[in-house]
Amino acid sequence: MTVNGDPMQDAGVLNMAPLKRSASFTISVDKVEVNPVIKYAEPLKEIAENDEEEWSGDEGDDVVEEVIIQGADWESVNYVVKKFSCEDEVTGMDVSDRYIVAQYFLDPVIDVFDRKSQRLLHHLEGHEYGGQAVQILGQILYSGSKDCTFRTWDLKTGKALAKVSDHKDYIQSMKVKEVCITGLGEYGEVTAAVTGGAADHLINVYNTNDVGALKKRFTLEGHSGWVNNIDITNTMIISGSQDCTIKLWDLETGELFQSLKQDAEISCLRLFPLLEGYVIFGDGES
Repeated sequence: MTVNGDPMQDAGVLNMAPLKRSASFTISVDKVEVNPVIKYAEPLKEIAENDEEEWSGDEGDDVVEEVIIQGADWESVNYVVKKFSCEDEVTGMDVSDRYIVAQYFLDPVIDVFDRKSQRLLHHLEGHEYGGQAVQILGQILYSGSKDCTFRTWDLKTGKALAKVSDHKDYIQSMKVKEVCITGLGEYGEVTAAVTGGAADHLINVYNTNDVGALKKRFTLEGHSGWVNNIDITNTMIISGSQDCTIKLWDLETGELFQSLKQDAEISCLRLFPLLEGYVIFGDGES
């Protein structure tokens, strides 16, 4: 991918820092080159399939010490694979230090498992259809569904907390994040929850808190396709859509900063975790 406009440091990564209302960018995906993050002498070739047989990581005294970027290279990390079954196709999932949450394609129930033991803790009932949008924040679970509702749940008790129905179609994407916005919340600290719709093409923005309350702030209109992806910075909402655009919105006011046209629909998008101020995304062609 190449980006024409302000200077770029890395191909495939869009620098968000210099973006202004007056800035002009042309982005294309005519060429993609990916270099490996880490080179290692002897990659892990086998993982024990037997649950009783766990790889210890010991390969002798001639092991080369490697510099690992956390979360970037699974072949350089010692891990154990464990499996447990679900009754339907898993289309939404999130993991925290304590919980694993699974949302299903058709089954409206959301299952909450203990991360350590994989024991089923809660069978959350309330949605009418399945979905693909769940996120854990502290002890609160946020879920969006094909029934067009956005809900919150207490993960300790399994109790339903709040429900809003502001979308006219499926909730396709969601992001919840603690941010700092002057004039909102105590000392400007507030938890923002943002949902992206399917055929309604809407983005709804809420304030939430540690008891799962949902208070709508505003609705963003501008996409002409499904809002496949949402992410949030301290100042912006970043949305990627089937209309082949990435849009940048002011998190405080809802004003549209910029719309970045692509060659294909945006299939994935998130803030680049290794470099602040950048967003990384993929489209339906590359």
